[in-house]
Amino acid sequence: MRVIPFRSILWGVAYKDGLDPATNLLVDQADAYASYINQWVRRLYDAEDHPEWTEIIGFEPDPTTHIVKWDQPIGSQTVTQFFTIGRVFKIYLLDPRTTWLPVDTPHRLTPDGIHCGFDHGPLVWIKFIRAAPVFTAQVWDANRTYFLGELTYSPVTGECYRSRIAGNFGHDPAGTGDITGNNPLQTEITQQAALDNPGLAVTAKKMSVTLAVVGDQLTIPDPPPSVSRFAVKVYDATGTVIAGATIAPSGSQSLATIAAALDTALTPDPDLASFTITTAGNVIQFTDLSDYTLSGSYQPKAADDVIYPMPISQQQAYVPAMLSTASQAQIAKITITDAQVKTNTMFRVVFADALGIEHAFSYNALVNDSALQVANGLLSALATASIDDPFLAAVQASTDPTGAILFTTEKTTAVSGTFTPASPVFWDIVPFPLALANQVIRGAYADSLKEKGQTDKAQLEEQAVPLEQQLEAATQMSQQYDLLTDQQAPKTRYSISK
Repeated sequence: MRVIPFRSILWGVAYKDGLDPATNLLVDQADAYASYINQWVRRLYDAEDHPEWTEIIGFEPDPTTHIVKWDQPIGSQTVTQFFTIGRVFKIYLLDPRTTWLPVDTPHRLTPDGIHCGFDHGPLVWIKFIRAAPVFTAQVWDANRTYFLGELTYSPVTGECYRSRIAGNFGHDPAGTGDITGNNPLQTEITQQAALDNPGLAVTAKKMSVTLAVVGDQLTIPDPPPSVSRFAVKVYDATGTVIAGATIAPSGSQSLATIAAALDTALTPDPDLASFTITTAGNVIQFTDLSDYTLSGSYQPKAADDVIYPMPISQQQAYVPAMLSTASQAQIAKITITDAQVKTNTMFRVVFADALGIEHAFSYNALVNDSALQVANGLLSALATASIDDPFLAAVQASTDPTGAILFTTEKTTAVSGTFTPASPVFWDIVPFPLALANQVIRGAYADSLKEKGQTDKAQLEEQAVPLEQQLEAATQMSQQYDLLTDQQAPKTRYSISK
């Protein structure tokens, strides 16, 4: 069923009434709005058929009276929480979802329940909607004890709640006093697993500069004219120039000769003492155990400012040396606090191997257990599970001085821990049907106007409620079959068989 928070309805009425519910909605006003809302929910809940509220459940009729009572227990017959059957549509002798046969049977409604006839078996299946829900604007009180089925409202979540137990004290329905479900334990990897690393030798960087011009900007004549200039610079890893050379050709020297001359000029530089410089034709290559860079330029006329860059290429990248390291195991730390430990709370640890297969073990807390005792209980559970699980047999476990559990594995693995309290859920949310939201807000506002004596305005609002209801119901209705198309005619909304 599609739902909407009750706060949206309560505040919707207040906004239409000219109030800011976040600041000036008084307690008695909220109670009055809740009363109006409940009245309109009762009036509208059964007025139209809403398929999304419909349920089909098997019930056991009384073998003597052949009656299914209006009030039915939630869950098993041993619980004391009930729901009430509201509008009844059909009674089936078999589960209609498992057959196309017409298995419905006549029935009649009595003050005690639904009479199912005399030809039924141990179970009958009833198609019905539950009785209209009831809501309240009374805010949850931490100092009050709530009885079974009593309602309260949480301004934190904006929902109404029904108590599931008698003597419900100190359990905030917003969740601060009621921890349920699978809750994560604090888990951290304090040491990552690592394999043996033999290390890696440093790799020298190799770069070259070619006595040419990038692209088709210019063709350098060979030999170049005497008015031209060739320059090469070497930079360290920070971009600082550490060496350089400039050659002015004689006019008869070839590019290969100029390249050799640049080599001869750079090699004696003390800042390039670790470099190996070689020349092949018009290409000068540099090799060094550092992350250096190069630049080269050609100036056709020394008197001009026009300078062309020469191509720079890298033949081998610089890779620094990597020290060898020894292998280390992965260490995972799971922390359990005393506040998490309650009787019958299940603590569970799960390891996932490389294939994603889970290996788990668990421990249920006993009366008067502490966090340290739970940790020791998990260690015992791990030892028991390791007998049949080779993966867990390779896991070493211990506790540290704080009571946390340390799990050591030789391989990288995913680790998670959860705790699931065995205490019951203290509250059930009373959902507000989305399909009734607009109609109920308008109707409750009309009642508020009547309370203030504004009868004419209230009648206008109230007269619009049926229209709102029809518009909402129309969205749930099947469209008429179009005889001009070959599409299948839609079935009725509540039919299981043809």
